[in-house]
Amino acid sequence: MNADAGNIEIFPADNPWNEDISSSPVDPYNSQIISSFSTNIIKADFGSGLWDNAPIGIPYVVVCGSQQKCQLRLLITVMKVILVRMRLPLNAPIEGNGNGDSHVIAVDKRERHTLRTFLCTCK
Repeated sequence: MNADAGNIEIFPADNPWNEDISSSPVDPYNSQIISSFSTNIIKADFGSGLWDNAPIGIPYVVVCGSQQKCQLRLLITVMKVILVRMRLPLNAPIEGNGNGDSHVIAVDKRERHTLRTFLCTCK
């Protein structure tokens, strides 16, 4: 895992993910929203530690222009699989070590985008 993503702007400047909400008012339904968390099972994809005996958090890897592309098989439908080539190292970390959603995220510094997959396995 490599956190060297530099100052890559993944989302456009006007994207809500870039909005500074530190001085925004608290949602009037904040108490109801927070209390509803105690009645639902929430999978912790953020932070560190274990959830159901698997590491939590979604790991990512940063790749650059020298990263060779590998061939991925993408299952589009039950009957359709396509092959694509992406800059993704074969040893990219898989969320939960292959248990659960099994996301793989790569931040491509050269192309300035992210690749996000799920239900990944490595052969």
